[in-house]
Amino acid sequence: LNACEKSGAVDQAEQIFQRELKAQRLTPDLFTYSVMMNLYGKRRRLADAAALFEEMVSKGFRPELPAYTTMIKVRSGW
Repeated sequence: LNACEKSGAVDQAEQIFQRELKAQRLTPDLFTYSVMMNLYGKRRRLADAAALFEEMVSKGFRPELPAYTTMIKVRSGW
C-alpha cells in the first residue's frame, strides 16, 4: 500500500486494501489507515479520506499525529 501511495496508484491501493480485508489477511492498523487517507487526500478524494478516518475511529483506533496531520492536509486542500 505504501508503494501505491508513493506512486499515486489509488485504484490499485483500493483493490489491495479491499482484497486483503475480505480475505482476512490484513488487519488494518493506524499506519494502513493513514496511508490510504493520505492517498485519497493527494487525489482530492476528500469524502473518501474522511469516511476512512471515521471508519478507523469507529473500529476503536485512537488517531495519532500522522492520521490527524493527514486529515488536516486533506481538509485544507493540500
